[in-house]
Amino acid sequence: MDSRKYNIAAIIEDIENQIWAQSTVQTFEPCIPEREAVEKAIAEATEDTIVFTVTVGCGDDYNGVINYLVELEAEIRLSDFRNPKTFFGFALSDSMFAEAGACDIRRKPLTLEEVRKIIEAGVTPCLNPSHRATIDAMRNRFGIDVPIPESPPRVELNPGDRVVIMGVRGLPRLTDRHEYTSTEVAEATFNFSVYEVLLNE
Repeated sequence: MDSRKYNIAAIIEDIENQIWAQSTVQTFEPCIPEREAVEKAIAEATEDTIVFTVTVGCGDDYNGVINYLVELEAEIRLSDFRNPKTFFGFALSDSMFAEAGACDIRRKPLTLEEVRKIIEAGVTPCLNPSHRATIDAMRNRFGIDVPIPESPPRVELNPGDRVVIMGVRGLPRLTDRHEYTSTEVAEATFNFSVYEVLLNE
């Protein structure tokens, strides 16, 4: 698995919390795995759940002397720590939600300023060259630009992921030209919404 898809810092924190929750002695010094070790474990993982074994130095009083070592386990479910993705497109498709299975989806209308902030933070465009005229219209109308990839990505929305959709009404179908006139763009209606797959409870 690709460790870049996961929040490593949050995983390490959760490992530490699980280990400390198992403390039953006065002196307790766990050797929490470093970032590199966690990334390696994720890269080698074949299932969603990873069990980390942590060596802990223990002592029976408060003087800080370690008398013996024990090994404790922390179980991490990777899907709980996956970094969410944000896509940008012009339409929804049921296939986008195939990976999420049965899920709850929240729709929220966006202001122009909210759209700008989301795009500035980084989005994955699910567009193709046939959308160029519409992208140009959005750029000319609002000063917002989204690059068109050479090949559209496969969109797989998992819990926590979201897709920003730009809806347009009033633009004519282009049959004998490749761009809209300034009048057509000015008279068209644009609206933006974000659809988010809610995290499982």
